[in-house]
Amino acid sequence: MFDLELPLDKLTFNAEVVVPLVLVVHTEAPLKLRLELRTPAEDQIGLELKTDTRRGAVLRKVAGLDAELRRFLLRVLDTELAKAYVRKATYLDMEELIDEAWPAFTAQFLPRGPEDRRG
Repeated sequence: MFDLELPLDKLTFNAEVVVPLVLVVHTEAPLKLRLELRTPAEDQIGLELKTDTRRGAVLRKVAGLDAELRRFLLRVLDTELAKAYVRKATYLDMEELIDEAWPAFTAQFLPRGPEDRRG
């Protein structure tokens, strides 16, 4: 939901949005994964914009709010996906992750001593 404040009144719009992201996984030797998130084209974004007023409906058509909202969503998505922590999360060194997880994994499941082997 968003509000559009004009000098004469305030219009409220409700939007249902579907942004299809494509995730492509690339493998690299020996155990690395690179995740690629592909953003959709503007016309692939599902958008249903509603308002309860005629003035809002007219403004929506005249101002092209649907297309503007789609462009805004793509800009936000591109900005978020370009952030350093997101870029870092798209490159996974599985060998390193397994090596770091192994001690915690073995501590939880493997016996620690003879007393753990008794039934």
